[in-house]
Amino acid sequence: MIEPSRTERMQSTVDLPLHPSQAWFLHEMRPAMLNPNRWNLYRVLQLPPGATVDLAREAARAAWHRHEALRASFVYDGQTWRQRILNAATPLPFQAMDLARLEVAKLPEAMAVIIEQAQGALNITTGPLVKFIYVAVHADAEPYLLVMMHHLVSDGLSIWLLTNDLEAIIARRQAGKQDPPLRSAPYSTCVQALQDYASSPALLDELPYWTAQPWDDAIELASESPAEAGHVLRPWTSIAVVMEQEVAGAIIHAASRQGGSLEQMTLAIVMDAITTWGGGAVCVRLLKHGRDLVRGADGPALFSPRVQWTVGWFATAGVAILAPRGCLDRVTYVLRVAEWTTAAPNHGIGLNLLRWLAPPGSYSTAVNRMWAKSMLLFNYLGSVDEDLTKTSDTASPSGGMFDAQSRLPMHVRVAVSANKLMVILDYDSCALSRDAMAHLAELVQDMFWQYAKTLRGAV
Repeated sequence: MIEPSRTERMQSTVDLPLHPSQAWFLHEMRPAMLNPNRWNLYRVLQLPPGATVDLAREAARAAWHRHEALRASFVYDGQTWRQRILNAATPLPFQAMDLARLEVAKLPEAMAVIIEQAQGALNITTGPLVKFIYVAVHADAEPYLLVMMHHLVSDGLSIWLLTNDLEAIIARRQAGKQDPPLRSAPYSTCVQALQDYASSPALLDELPYWTAQPWDDAIELASESPAEAGHVLRPWTSIAVVMEQEVAGAIIHAASRQGGSLEQMTLAIVMDAITTWGGGAVCVRLLKHGRDLVRGADGPALFSPRVQWTVGWFATAGVAILAPRGCLDRVTYVLRVAEWTTAAPNHGIGLNLLRWLAPPGSYSTAVNRMWAKSMLLFNYLGSVDEDLTKTSDTASPSGGMFDAQSRLPMHVRVAVSANKLMVILDYDSCALSRDAMAHLAELVQDMFWQYAKTLRGAV
């Protein structure tokens, strides 16, 4: 089959299947949300000196042409959802605002209002799902460009890719140079490759691995009192646990010296605390960037290497069952958790594909039962440049409140900044009590201290 060229795709409207995370959102999250159009990510760029509104608009237009996912909307036919990529001639969602006469002290408040209102400009079914807003400010400061994206078309990596592309385009045009070369693989090609794999026998070959997992060992973390069970609106509460330099430095140093990843090490420490607190093994969803899938156990890569620069929602949760530490020493437990989480083919993402993208089959009931066993999501945010105290406000999309069936009872996020570590515990306060979560937070803090002491001596 001859695939259409990038130019042909830009000139036509293309219907595509979903990614697994998009299917999860549209089928499970969206019906429970008060406003599913507000599940958004954003970045605010301070533009370089001399960056005019016309330059910002043309850079946004170039990005609009270069990245197909920006032109997506979603169509429901009564049974299934599909994403539709509009042609590049669709009007650019760009707006300019002039705050030049606003007092400097009032600028942060004004920007907060602009960000809030921009979230209301996005629409899942009609589009757009991205919004560019140029903000001119007082003469002593450079203008800003707000980029607002719905999570359906962007993960955390993608919004960084897009804004980096915008900055590069603006810088090169100011210098009188051509736009930087396009490094990404076509989004539509990547989506179709994933769907083809999800419909292939190679994915079904993963089933024996999943059916052999100890699903009966996994416990439930949440319990609701009769007074809370009928709540339609579910408050989402966060507790931040910050490890200061002494503890954080020991953990970071140990991960570096042992040749492992800080993600695996912090996962092991957090899960030691949670399995101790919960009293048993926990089925956890591990958020992965989803761009390095392979066909079969040892097959070729699913995507072109250029997918690393493709904008879209590729991040996908893999699944693992993590047992309590028991009689294992802490160093061994870190190694064992690494083994458990890397043993599954494709980082455990295959179960997600079987649940949301594979055609229904005799295995569907068992797969759904396995998927329902997961109790929490672990997301390693990595190194963040901003103040860690802001992480709990900015790292999650703004989705508001949901009903009892729309999400897991707990999300755990880990962020690193300088020589600090932060663990953010987001939880459904109708299913997990404040006292219980406060106890868990104390246990996490103590567990990091214990591991720091142990690992410092082991390295």
